[in-house]
Amino acid sequence: MSLYPGGKIHPKYWSESLWAGEDTSWIQEDSLPEGFQSLSANNYVNSSITETRAQHIQIPLLGVDSPVNELKIINLNNSSSYETPNNIVGHIPETSNPGELGNGWFFGHLESPVMGEGNVFGKLPQISDYLRNGDTVYIMIGVGNKEYIYRATNSSVVHKDELHLFSSDDSRITLVTCVPRLVYDHRLLISAILIGVKD
Repeated sequence: MSLYPGGKIHPKYWSESLWAGEDTSWIQEDSLPEGFQSLSANNYVNSSITETRAQHIQIPLLGVDSPVNELKIINLNNSSSYETPNNIVGHIPETSNPGELGNGWFFGHLESPVMGEGNVFGKLPQISDYLRNGDTVYIMIGVGNKEYIYRATNSSVVHKDELHLFSSDDSRITLVTCVPRLVYDHRLLISAILIGVKD
């Protein structure tokens, strides 16, 4: 008998735990998709490959499958800004690369209201619902001959004027898109930690 039986109850049942019974199908602490080996986000530093830039990103649960480009800085009269990724996911070059300690920042469009193009992160807001339900969301990033796998841990929304890039002491990524639809004055941030690698 477990001293803390709540550990066997899916988080989506916590408000009705007396009636839910046990549901262990969601517990995936030791399981990764086939071919991946476990890594620690706290002490792993990628030093075994010459190519370190992200080349490809997948979020299988959302059907996201996109190339990744390094974003360039463009000049705007009296200021400068990163270019907007067009139909792909963009990585801020000054932030960590996959597998490295720190926080790598990846940006993508929610949608294009006129042409319906550029919506590489169109389903990204669904991750918030999956996390609330206690579901596991994997994010895979290809780098050279390796593929790193991250697990989404939390989501947050900030006003566009309050968005600031920050680093981390462990190995993680942050995915960013504009919300809400047709307004786009806030940014959805999805944070994910490194949990594995495939050679």
